[in-house]
Amino acid sequence: MKVHLFIPCFVDQLYPDTAFNVVKLLERVGCQVIYNEEQTCCGQPAFNAGFWEESKSVCGKWLADFADATTIVTPSASCAGFIRNYYPKLFDSSSLHHEAQSTPKRIQELSEFLVKTLHTTRFGARLQGKAAYHDSCAGLRECHIKQEPRQLLQQVAGLELLELPDSETCCGFGGTFAVKYPDISVAMGQQKVEQALSLGAEYLISTDLSCLMHMQGEPGSMQAEPHYGDVVLEVAAFLEARVTQCEAAGIPRRRLVLDPGFGFGKTLAHNLALLQRLSLFHNLGLPVLLGASRKRFIGTIGQEAEAARRMPGSLAVALWGVSQGVQMIRVHDVAETRQALSLWQATTQGGPS
Repeated sequence: MKVHLFIPCFVDQLYPDTAFNVVKLLERVGCQVIYNEEQTCCGQPAFNAGFWEESKSVCGKWLADFADATTIVTPSASCAGFIRNYYPKLFDSSSLHHEAQSTPKRIQELSEFLVKTLHTTRFGARLQGKAAYHDSCAGLRECHIKQEPRQLLQQVAGLELLELPDSETCCGFGGTFAVKYPDISVAMGQQKVEQALSLGAEYLISTDLSCLMHMQGEPGSMQAEPHYGDVVLEVAAFLEARVTQCEAAGIPRRRLVLDPGFGFGKTLAHNLALLQRLSLFHNLGLPVLLGASRKRFIGTIGQEAEAARRMPGSLAVALWGVSQGVQMIRVHDVAETRQALSLWQATTQGGPS
């Protein structure tokens, strides 16, 4: 079966591994995957922000990019829902009326395509642990997807699927809602995470990565079971994508600095892995910033609960970073760090800087 793959800009920029995994999955079930490299955004961000005319130009390009596609699959219920429900209204009685009206029948979110079109739920997948499934608003209300993801997850060997008590309640992301009403948005996201943790869930799964990012990135809960395949490679890929986006927006490379984000949404093991392979980030060709001063992982290893008393550990991490070639260090104890660096340079490089 020939399938045209639509990778939303959000997935392309922030979660590229998901895109590659979708290709592997579709090819595994015998699909011929076609990817148009000219594709960009579906136009939803501009539409949600109220810029309907600007959105129409982006939506028009999307229609042109997929003009010859009979079956379109995307790993985003949000984008699929937007295209299905709003393209026909945006282009009603326009020159693209026919194309827009036919598009809802051509595009499917990944889980519904697998279950409803291919009638396939078994892939030999294995994942040991407990997982809660979050119904995204777009998946539930715009695409009417509810059982399909659950049917797929129920066939994963070793996985115990848990039901959230308020499974149909929004996580608080809601596109621009998170920007306009951040306090409410954060509280809603935290409530979702707390519900999942109360059930003993080790994983939180959804059809929309934007929801997952919101619930992982909320300050009060981002440390609750953050998960990476390879934290160093994934952070590097994320930063590389952001650099590309900055350059596309006209920001010169000389104004960019890379920060691996120590302590944000990472476990002790994740932070140590980033430190041990810190030099890898130099491959991106930009200055690297080390901002680990007084972080919790330093207190954990050094057995110091009070952040202000973590200077010795912070100095050790700073010296390690310099030995790995980082160009910038963010610290709390400036004079002490400068003195430590002067002594380190004198003993390793033959004299003070």
